[in-house]
Amino acid sequence: MIMKRLAILGVALLCAAPAGAQTYVAATLGAELVKSYESTTNGTSYPDGDNEAISWGLRLGTAFGSRWGVELEFNRPGELDMQNYATILASPGNSFSWSSVSGSAGPGVPTSLTVAIPETSIFPAPEVHATQRNTTWNASAWIRQPLGARADLVVLGGLGFSRVEQEIDYALTLPRARSYRSRTVSYGVGPMIGVEGRIRMTDHLELTPGFRVQSLGNNLSEGVVLRPSVALGWTF
Repeated sequence: MIMKRLAILGVALLCAAPAGAQTYVAATLGAELVKSYESTTNGTSYPDGDNEAISWGLRLGTAFGSRWGVELEFNRPGELDMQNYATILASPGNSFSWSSVSGSAGPGVPTSLTVAIPETSIFPAPEVHATQRNTTWNASAWIRQPLGARADLVVLGGLGFSRVEQEIDYALTLPRARSYRSRTVSYGVGPMIGVEGRIRMTDHLELTPGFRVQSLGNNLSEGVVLRPSVALGWTF
């Protein structure tokens, strides 16, 4: 709901741009390259990983003056296949204690002892397969530097709002075959930066190859998305 309201507000602001401001819309096609970091949460270890998927998006922007402007972007990638996604740990952080009854077990022997159980993976390890989809809404400001009569170099930065949907299948073979499925949806906010070239093919049509980097923020994977893409836009 918050994301929808943000998008509606952004569209309203762009539509209320002062007279003479240049507005554009663009459709993008590219790749989503995700780098996730190793972490352990509630007895489950999530390893480092790199995944990729085809991505498409929509952009709506307005130029205020000749050098700068603002943009809203919606990006919807394909599902990321994350085979062997996690290692489930048995009894992480548990410990047991021993103490003598008389208070002295003999010379050099402590009266009590606490032993920590190491974090070991479950054996036999369950087969874990996960898919993940990172849907994002980005709000950014940009500044451009002309490179000639029909091309500009654009640098942009802002905030990215992410919705990460994960589906995880667990398959156990012993002591008997069983399977489980879980689905988690999480939201995050993180920085987004990018660089691109805007090439004017006609008075209204633009070709925009570029590269953007976005943090997935505070969601489960705590990852970074790299997005090389090419956009075809129409300027009004």
